[in-house]
Formats: sequence, structure tokens, C-alpha cells
Amino acid sequence: MTKSGYLQPAIQTYGGGIWHTWFDRDLGLAGKVVVRKAGKLEHKLVHFNQALLRIPNLAIHFTRKYDKFEFNLEQHLRPFMATEHVDRLRESIPKANAEMMVREFPAIMEMIAEELKVDPIDIVDFDLSLVDVQPAGFMGIHKEFISSGKIDNQISCHCGVEAFKDLHTSEDFLKGDKDINILVMFDHEEIGSKSMQGALSTFLATVSERIFKRAADSADGEELLNAALRRSFILSADLAHAINPNYASYHQEAHPVHLHKGVVIKTNYNICLLYTSPSPRDSCASRMPSSACKKKKKKK
Repeated sequence: MTKSGYLQPAIQTYGGGIWHTWFDRDLGLAGKVVVRKAGKLEHKLVHFNQALLRIPNLAIHFTRKYDKFEFNLEQHLRPFMATEHVDRLRESIPKANAEMMVREFPAIMEMIAEELKVDPIDIVDFDLSLVDVQPAGFMGIHKEFISSGKIDNQISCHCGVEAFKDLHTSEDFLKGDKDINILVMFDHEEIGSKSMQGALSTFLATVSERIFKRAADSADGEELLNAALRRSFILSADLAHAINPNYASYHQEAHPVHLHKGVVIKTNYNICLLYTSPSPRDSCASRMPSSACKKKKKKK
């Protein structure tokens, strides 16, 4: 759409973002494009790692609410990418793909076509997201901190892939390994994990079943699979929030997470995390002296 002489693409928020951090920031575009080629549809990825859009904040001269930042997602969280005047001066691309031209800006179509080396009329559809173009880096006087967006949970994904690669290139490990090792990285955790490739889907169960049945090659494949699952274990890797010195009161006082103190082990007895909780009796036995457990049993 155009408003007040600016070109502003329609957007929709994804997940539970801290949206005020997106204002006054250089933004690029990245995502998937559907292209028609030789009568077939192909999916291609694009990433424009350059300052193409910006969500402008209200100038300080137009407000007196210096200590409060209030905005409307539908009205104020819309980026601009060009002025209508300059966009009209550019040579327009062929309008054979009338349906796409009505829905999308010709300038975006032209940019995608140039990046993918295709004809604009062969672009069937695309799904692009705004991305921060500020590069990641090390910070601090000792360069001990990583300054980057999207590290949750790409750090665990990176570590998992590297560990998997190192493990399966070890000749000693491969000689004695009789297990099936699987590394899974699910999508859409920020919106509930309910997609076809999310953690709540049947993807892992289905793939595991196919792998095991092919490896077992037995008429009792299903029973063997169930037995194998019972003796298997899952390790869920995620990032933990280190204590913020400016907001220390928001962290659990008895369980602060400090940097340089080792791996964080998360537990949750409401099974909100991937954690197998012991029974109440086992919990009592493992966390209290035996005399305390006996007293609790007598009270029941």
C-alpha cells in the first residue's frame, strides 16, 4: 500500500516479539520464492542482506512522552521502503503476471527476479520476512560476549550439528556403535510448534519408524521399535537466560544463571520442558533425608 507518499508493504507479526526493538533499525528481506520453470514449480530461497526497509519511530519533536513508548501494531509497525515519486520514475517491469502485480510492488518483483536470475513473470508467489541486517560480532573489552540476534536457538542447533559431525567421523565410535543416533531441529517453536515440521507434529515419530523398520528388516519391526524407544533417551538443548544485572529481581533468586558457571540443567515438574519427572516418592527420596521422607509418609 502507499500512504502519505511512501511505499509500505503489508506485514504480520510472528510469535511473541519485543516489537519496540524493531523501530529505527535497518531491515532486509529473506524468505522463500515460488518460481515457475519448464511447467513446474520450484522453491528458491532469497536473502537481501542490505538496508531496504525501516520502521520509523515518532520524532522527539512530536511527543512529550519521553518516558513511555506506546504504539499500535497495525498502525505504527509498518515499514517504508521507498517514496512513491521515485518508484514511479523507475522503468516498470512487464505486467504479464497481472495477479502478482496487483498484490505486490513491482520493485520487489524486480529485485527478486534479478537475485534469482529469472523472469519476473515466472514468479508465482513469495513469503518474505523482515530481518535485521546488523552483523553479529563479539563485544566487551575482552571480546567475551556474542552480540547477535536469532541466537535462540541457533546456537544449540550449531553445537548439535558440529557434535554430530565430529561423532560420526570418529572411526573408533563407528566401529562400536550399534545405536541409531538422530539429531532433530524443529521449526515454529515461537508460534506453538503445531506446524507439520513443529515439535508437536508426528514428523519425528514417523521418520524414526521408517528408519528403524528399514534397519531392523524383521517381521517384528513394530514391536522391536517400541522396545527400542523404551530404552532410548532424548536430550533437549536450548539456551538459558543469564542473569541481567539491571533486572536481577526478575530472575529466580534461588536459581540464578551466571555466565562462566557451566551448563544449565532445566527441570520442570509440570512437564513444561522435555523432562521426565520422578514420582513424588522418588522425588522425596532423592531430595530429602530419609528421616524427612518417613515423616511425610506417616502424615498421609
